[in-house]
Amino acid sequence: MKKVREMAKGSLLLRMENSYNVASWYGGQEVLTGKIMTIDEVTQVIENVTMEDIKRIAGDLFKTEKLNLAIVGPIKDDGSIAKLMKF
Repeated sequence: MKKVREMAKGSLLLRMENSYNVASWYGGQEVLTGKIMTIDEVTQVIENVTMEDIKRIAGDLFKTEKLNLAIVGPIKDDGSIAKLMKF
């Protein structure tokens, strides 16, 4: 989790070095939420994310009983994909 947090914060800070991205940041927040958060506020939100939060959201996103998978490429029919997916 520490690596993910640091990567998210670093990526955010790097994006803020470009004036177009800064304008997009403020404009997007205003249009989508009606509230503008500072960089410090967003980094604090990132710090507060827990593994339980991620599991809960992933559970909500993948709640469906039947998921579909598409694989593109040369695949040998030796069961290797099924082994990877634990079938």
